[in-house]
Amino acid sequence: MTALSFPYAKSRIRPSAAFPGVTEKLTPVVPVTLLSGNRSALVYPVVDSGADYTVFSEEVATELLGLDVRSGVAASFCGTTGDMQTAFCHLITLSLGDARNGVSYVTMVAFAPLPADTAGLLGQLGFYDHFAVTLD
Repeated sequence: MTALSFPYAKSRIRPSAAFPGVTEKLTPVVPVTLLSGNRSALVYPVVDSGADYTVFSEEVATELLGLDVRSGVAASFCGTTGDMQTAFCHLITLSLGDARNGVSYVTMVAFAPLPADTAGLLGQLGFYDHFAVTLD
């Protein structure tokens, strides 16, 4: 079995009354290349064990992969806001790691509107169902 390891991404956050003095956070992010036809997109989605699906932003699908998002299979999901959303699922090749120490596989992923600062989420279907994931 191939073992891949990725460092947590460090990002700045605004201090809050709940966490005074905290100005940085660590987030489990994995560099992933999405491949569809002859187009590819390198993105940095968050590993999210609470996400049902592996989902990427519609902008990645349309602008970088040239996909007609709505031609995919519709699926509903509920995010942290509690609002139902519709995503459109497509069969995509995901590639993690580099050419010498990496893994590529074909899986169904969802594309949906996501916040501007979120490229995607690696969820239960499309990511966790392919790997034994350890966060440390």
